[in-house]
Amino acid sequence: MKNIFIFTHIPKTAGTSFINSILYNNFDKINLYKYQGFKNLLLKDKKKIDVFMGHFPYGGHHFFPGSPKYFTFLREPIQRAISHYYWVKQTKSNNYEHPEWKFYDSTPLVDLFSKTKKSSFYFFPLKDNLQTRYLAGLRHGFWLTNKDQMLDVAKKNLEKYQLLGIQEYYQDSINLFETYFGWSFAPTQREKSTSSKPVSFDKSVVQVLEENHSLDQEIYKMGVEIFNDKLSRKPCLN
Repeated sequence: MKNIFIFTHIPKTAGTSFINSILYNNFDKINLYKYQGFKNLLLKDKKKIDVFMGHFPYGGHHFFPGSPKYFTFLREPIQRAISHYYWVKQTKSNNYEHPEWKFYDSTPLVDLFSKTKKSSFYFFPLKDNLQTRYLAGLRHGFWLTNKDQMLDVAKKNLEKYQLLGIQEYYQDSINLFETYFGWSFAPTQREKSTSSKPVSFDKSVVQVLEENHSLDQEIYKMGVEIFNDKLSRKPCLN
């Protein structure tokens, strides 16, 4: 019985760049399965999957046999939220319009969090403390409202991750994945970058962002500490 890899792809943390430059370069695309809804996940032939990836919170191991190895990327919470919001706002062209574009375009950033706090099986929309929610999992991150419990579960789950990268230290992160898993890196053109976000914000906007990401700040700090520890030791896990 093989043990697959699970990539928890938190939006706007360099996950797409990682997928293109690492995962597509080390696995056959046919064996890489991107989350496309619960129905497809339940019906998918699990024996043919090497990597399960996508905007899906911690808990994917319940759908697979064996002991899957988790990995993810984190990003400084305020910058991640800003990038998330303005990336959706810029995804409108003659060929494509993001499903959330109209809502984001008509909703100021400071009002968005109060409108997206409700539970949902759709994990992409910008919510408060989104990185904590992803790591806490479906039950504790998207159904419960107890923030202390959410943070506690998220921290415990983060300790179970085989490896994590930090968006602000992307190249060092890539080096870690190469060392730990023996994967090779193939440079690719950066995709899904946010090009239209403001350089600075009013204090009132910053305050709202900080209030809605207090848990993410703790998770990010913990993640950086784990990352630095891995970076200093660099043991090979193969």
